[in-house]
Amino acid sequence: EFTDVILIKNPALSLNDIQYKSKNPIVFPNPAIDELSLMNGTPGNYFILDQLGNKVLSFVIKDSNDKTTINTSKLKTGVYFLSDEKGNALRFIKI
Repeated sequence: EFTDVILIKNPALSLNDIQYKSKNPIVFPNPAIDELSLMNGTPGNYFILDQLGNKVLSFVIKDSNDKTTINTSKLKTGVYFLSDEKGNALRFIKI
């Protein structure tokens, strides 16, 4: 179940005026160039998979934190999936 809450501070909005609170993992920017950030990642093993399901990168989140940065500079342009060890996946594009 996905539950997201967006809090708006005032009607004149910029990106800094919005507080986004979610319990779901979020990847950004999408598309990515050299870095991909993951927010709300739970501790565990994570993988970046290509379109064929091949693991092209792996990393571990040891502590639940606000933001994890993944270096994507060596990935070729294309569509990839960020997957946890339970098989949950989020799609992102590398340009």
